[in-house]
Amino acid sequence: MTVVAPDSTPRYVNAAAAHAIGHEQGWLIGQRMLDFVHPDDRARIRRELRQVTAGRPSGGFTTYRLRSNPTGGWRVFESLADNLLDDANIGGILMSSRDVTDQKTHEHELYDAAYRDPLSEEIQKFMADEIPLAVAF
Repeated sequence: MTVVAPDSTPRYVNAAAAHAIGHEQGWLIGQRMLDFVHPDDRARIRRELRQVTAGRPSGGFTTYRLRSNPTGGWRVFESLADNLLDDANIGGILMSSRDVTDQKTHEHELYDAAYRDPLSEEIQKFMADEIPLAVAF
């Protein structure tokens, strides 16, 4: 869980979020989180953050790549942003995030196995030729 300012600068980072990102809690305070977002995802995340800041209470779930540390690779995160700028106790955008890198990797492996494996291709061809399509009325 992280509380960020409208410019993506953390005001609070809990220990779990700091660990997932691969940095110390204190080091993250004052850093712009958008600088850690993959360049291909950055404009979309910036736009979504602006929409939440502009008054949309929740940005819904969004998925993006984040560099966990300078020597590490990209991790995939799923986050939910809630506008709590007017809440005197929070005073920022509450980001609830989780690392879904392993889940996304597994999904890609399953996709590859189902659609790129030569045996799977043969099974799909067989099923297309041998199993009639059902027609619903």
